[in-house]
Formats: sequence, C-alpha cells, structure tokens
Amino acid sequence: MEKKIYFEEYGDKSNETIIFLHNKLMGSWIFEKQKKFFLNYHTIFLDIPNHSKSNLDWGTEFSIDESTELLKDFIVEHGRNKMAHLVGIDLGGELILNLISIYPDLVLTAIVSGVNLYFSNYNDLIDYANLKDYNEYNNLKGCNDHNGLRDYNDFLKIHKKKKLQKTLDFSKIEYLDKKDSNFLVRGYLAEFGISKRYFFQIKESIKKLSNKDISNISNETFNFTINDKHSFKNLLILFGTKEYPKIFKSAKKIKNHFPNSKVYSVYRAIHLWNLINPKWFNEVVLDFIENKKLDLSNKKYLEKIE
Repeated sequence: MEKKIYFEEYGDKSNETIIFLHNKLMGSWIFEKQKKFFLNYHTIFLDIPNHSKSNLDWGTEFSIDESTELLKDFIVEHGRNKMAHLVGIDLGGELILNLISIYPDLVLTAIVSGVNLYFSNYNDLIDYANLKDYNEYNNLKGCNDHNGLRDYNDFLKIHKKKKLQKTLDFSKIEYLDKKDSNFLVRGYLAEFGISKRYFFQIKESIKKLSNKDISNISNETFNFTINDKHSFKNLLILFGTKEYPKIFKSAKKIKNHFPNSKVYSVYRAIHLWNLINPKWFNEVVLDFIENKKLDLSNKKYLEKIE
C-alpha cells in the first residue's frame, strides 16, 4: 500500500518552497497563523507520518528514520528545484535535524524550535541511565569498529526505552486512557501554553492515535540522537525562555553537532509560541530565510546563546 502524506499548499509555486513540520501527536493545524503570512513563497504544511490526517491506514509504526526518508522524497517531488526551507517544532525539528545530517543538499535553510534532545554522546547516556553493570560498560567500550555502532545503538535504545517506560509507565498512567482524554488535552494546553479554544483541535489529533501509537511516537522521540558533527551552515536553533530547562540544554547539544548554527532564546515564549506570538515567529522565520541572517541580535525579544 502506497503511503501518502497529507499536506496543504499555499502561496506562489514559482518561488522557493517552505515546509512546516508540527510537534509530536498533533497536526499541521498548529500553523494556522502561518498559512496566510508567507504567501510570497510556496508553502507546504504537512501532517507528519502516523499523525493526524497522515495516520489513516498507514500500516506501520512511526519511525523517525522512515519519516526522514519520506520527507526526503517529498522534498524532491514537491519542492521547487527539489529543495526547500524547513521549519519544525519539537518532533518536526527532530526530523529536520535528521534530514540535514543525511541529505543537507536538499535544504536551503533550517529552523528548529523546542527540540528535546535527550542524549548526544555515550557518557551522557551512562550518567543518565546510572548503570551499575561495569562489565557491560567495558564490553561496549571494547567493541571493534565492525560491530561497535550496531551494539552502541542497540544498547542506547534498550536503556533509554527502560528509562522512558520507568518515567511514564505507559501500562498504568491514567492520562493515556481514552476514557480520560480530556485530562490529557488539558495537560497539553498547559504544556503548549495555548488557549482553551484549541481544546477540540488537540482532542481530535489525539483521537486519531491509539495508546500504542502514543507510546511508540514518544519512544521514537526519546530515542532520537544526532551522530557526529555536521557542517550545515544555515541552521537556526530556537527555544522559549518559559520552556522546560531541558530544552535549553538540548539547544546547546544540537549546537555541538552543528557548530556553524546559531542559537537564540525567545523572551517569555513557550512551546507553541508560533500560535501565541505569531508576529515574532513569522518575523524570525522570514528574516532568516530571506536574508540568511545568522545574527538576529537586533530583535529585542531574542537573545543570542554562545
């Protein structure tokens, strides 16, 4: 069965393409205040695989790697000159980072916001997992180049999955029960920092997902890492000063993997600040895309992070 990504197009198809990628569990509706702003460009707002309207009869579980390949094919098919500017929040940002680490030539500029990168290197994992089995630790360190990467990835996934399940306990936690979906929606309203008028849009997005879908998507997000350093230049990393502290730490980790990128905090912004303060969000995106300006310090609501 052919897998089709749901998307909406706006603007001028003769101009460069901008693709917007939403956060986990939601849909492209989160960019409602961007859809009519960038009409001088060819803009595409898509539902990430296994999400919202791209979740209909998809047939397989969500995978960041598979979604990255599908995004690559999508850009080649729909992007002007087979390239695009990419803008992503949360999971959308993870897909962008994965894409530019593999297919940088497809991306003109990349803007990511609110990405939560849990681990970026082996020592980080050891500290987080608090491992006591030093035999396993030493055996892993002693792996040769032939099978070390495979063993590392397997080890990484096992221990991060255990940590995630210990933290969220998908088998018991009540808010993943469809019977109490209103509780989950209210939790997301608070996390995203958006008004109650988005209650039913969030509820509809979640309703399209089974508990297994939610668990799988969360696991994939938790397992996401960036390997090596990359030379991609036109990358802007953003986070709100009212987001969780781990988002700030993640921004610095991402910077370590993309040393040519720039990091800025957004004053008093929270996760979906594109809905709360679209003027700022749209202004930053447009300025970065049009002028390729890596220095945005002239904007009073942005602070450069070294």
